[in-house]
Amino acid sequence: MDFVTLGELLIDMFPAETGRHFSKVTAFLPKPGGAPANVAVAGARLGAQTAFIGKVGNDFFGEFLRDVLRQENVDTRGLRFDDDARTTLAMIAQ
Repeated sequence: MDFVTLGELLIDMFPAETGRHFSKVTAFLPKPGGAPANVAVAGARLGAQTAFIGKVGNDFFGEFLRDVLRQENVDTRGLRFDDDARTTLAMIAQ
């Protein structure tokens, strides 16, 4: 393992429509986010062996994020799912 990141893994919700005031947007596009997870993915894309340690909710978004990390060749053995929590969503205003 070249390096391990620890911390947040979340869903950034971007407006599906551009040029509208945030309060008028009716649809959002989910994108994986969280600085430590982004660093793990970037390292893996550069050829490093990376791993991520963190916790998400035991929900659809948590499973989605795990799958994204795996597709990016990030080791997810340190990722935990919490039945009592929900995966964090961040609403992004553009």
